[in-house]
Amino acid sequence: MASMKLKMTIVVIMGVLLGAAESTPNININEWRCNADSYSETDAYAGNVDYVLTDLMYQTPNAPAYYYFTQSPSNTAICYGQAICNIAISNNDCNDCLIAADSNIKIICNDKIGAMLEMVDCTIRYENYPF
Repeated sequence: MASMKLKMTIVVIMGVLLGAAESTPNININEWRCNADSYSETDAYAGNVDYVLTDLMYQTPNAPAYYYFTQSPSNTAICYGQAICNIAISNNDCNDCLIAADSNIKIICNDKIGAMLEMVDCTIRYENYPF
């Protein structure tokens, strides 16, 4: 009987460990805002937006408290960006959430000079002014 209890305990522990390893971020969208003004894909600002969104996706999961602020390196058509993830998720989940946020912000606020997308586990924002 003790052997059966030990086996059941091991099965329960393994289930918990395997379940924890398969977590996914909550990417349900809470809110979004898009600036009314747009930019052209040929504008210098378009490349700066791409730079900022990519930088946010790669740097935020490794930043202290999953909070990161950046700006494009160009001195013309500067783009500013900010991202934050829920501190309770893993850095891999933060990365996955920001990848989803990046995809969604490009669809919802396509070619807008400023946008913010808040998901349950992460938020991403970019603007053409410092904030």
